[in-house]
Amino acid sequence: MALIEWGTPALLTIELAVVLEVPAPVVLVLIGTATVELPEDVPIVKLKVDVVGVLDYGRSLLAVDASLRDSSVAGFPLVGDLAMRFGFGADPSFALAIGGLHPHFEPPPGFPTLRRVSVALGSGDNPRIAIEGYLAVTSNSLQFGAKAELYAATAGFSVKGWLGFDALFIRQPFSFRIDFSAGMGLYHGSSRIAGITVTGTLTGPNPFHAWGKGSISFLFFDVSVPFDRTFGARRPDPELPPLDPWAPLADAIAAAWNWSSEPRPGATVGVTVRGPDEVPDLLLLHPGGVATLRQKVVPFDRTLEKFGAYAISGPNRFGITDVLVGDGLAGSWTTVTDHFAPGDFEELSEAEQISRDSFEDMVAGVRVGADTVDAPLAELKTAPLEYETRIIDAPWRARPQPPFALDRRVQLAAGLTGSFATITVRGRSAFARDDGRNAGVALAPELYAVATTGTLTAVPDVAAGVTKGVAHLAAKHAAAGVAVGVQVVPAHEVGAG
Repeated sequence: MALIEWGTPALLTIELAVVLEVPAPVVLVLIGTATVELPEDVPIVKLKVDVVGVLDYGRSLLAVDASLRDSSVAGFPLVGDLAMRFGFGADPSFALAIGGLHPHFEPPPGFPTLRRVSVALGSGDNPRIAIEGYLAVTSNSLQFGAKAELYAATAGFSVKGWLGFDALFIRQPFSFRIDFSAGMGLYHGSSRIAGITVTGTLTGPNPFHAWGKGSISFLFFDVSVPFDRTFGARRPDPELPPLDPWAPLADAIAAAWNWSSEPRPGATVGVTVRGPDEVPDLLLLHPGGVATLRQKVVPFDRTLEKFGAYAISGPNRFGITDVLVGDGLAGSWTTVTDHFAPGDFEELSEAEQISRDSFEDMVAGVRVGADTVDAPLAELKTAPLEYETRIIDAPWRARPQPPFALDRRVQLAAGLTGSFATITVRGRSAFARDDGRNAGVALAPELYAVATTGTLTAVPDVAAGVTKGVAHLAAKHAAAGVAVGVQVVPAHEVGAG
């Protein structure tokens, strides 16, 4: 537990508890309450926020939740919630919301429902003015909105009015949607006597489109006037010269920083490979390791509709057919994936810009094992294995001894019968204590398929058992040639074709 105060007397007080769960997977939890009272003599603003933060390395997730409690502004109660989710693992995502998200925005999986940040102005329920709002930021959007409501009643009559808006801005490609609503009504009991309302939506900017309706009611009569107008000439995208993706892709393949050398999964590495001092950037492959190419310029095995803001000149699809090692072909290799923004390579509709994931797994490169490389014996080099000895005695001074080399027969015998050769667990795990927990259930990546919209029957000729991005792209290109409507769904939801 920790108590943090700022000011004399304290204007800000933080009570904080830290909980650490070990061993792996490590979970760090922060639980606390922050209290603010301003000014110090007669507080006008009183804020008390309960906060819970969780850093879960097992789920690769940072989550923060906060809620206002016993808070007020000038004596009027103030409520609201905050939530933040940051996924930094295989499915990266980010969302921060104060008071909630835009009504038309699909929240990330597991994102909580939040109370709007709101304050009620009034000493009671009659009369009262309630104001609420929200602000949210995600990896590709900015969202905010507000709403004010008025209520007053006397002698059996009441007046209700409201004014509000919701705004959603998409960063790439830029677009926005603003929904607005306003109205006022006169009631007797629960019966409406008269009223006026205006609702509408504005989208843009290429072109601007506004639609909605205005309504007037009096006793038993209602009159509504709809409106729908498009204004502003559609401006074509900036005339950028087409670009051939192969040139930057070739540079990325040749760049040394896109290659890495790493141990083979499950392999034991007894030594570290070190390059020559005169060539510090030289990448050496361990005899028991793998070489990996992972670039972020263009996804492989995917039909490209554009390349960033550019139209494509030349090939629009790139793939890996063979891996050349020296003068010959690698005997075996596997592809590796990374996260790409689908909007950089696909023409997304407004609905897809909101509903599609900000990043999707796509093929980014290749992994080649060292066992596919034929290293001629003439190129192998040997080095003597020498040991250093230091004697440390009174007065605690180290006295170095001459280096000596262990006899080769002793080395071989120790390698076959020593403790390192006989243990079943190697590496750092050999010296770590058992966490005492079962591995549990490991979830495989979710796969998707294209199915009919009416019966959810699989259309395997289009796509089946693929990632969401590949399924969306396949459905888009196949829609014109399929007699029935198609949609992308998780593979476990489709029926037999």
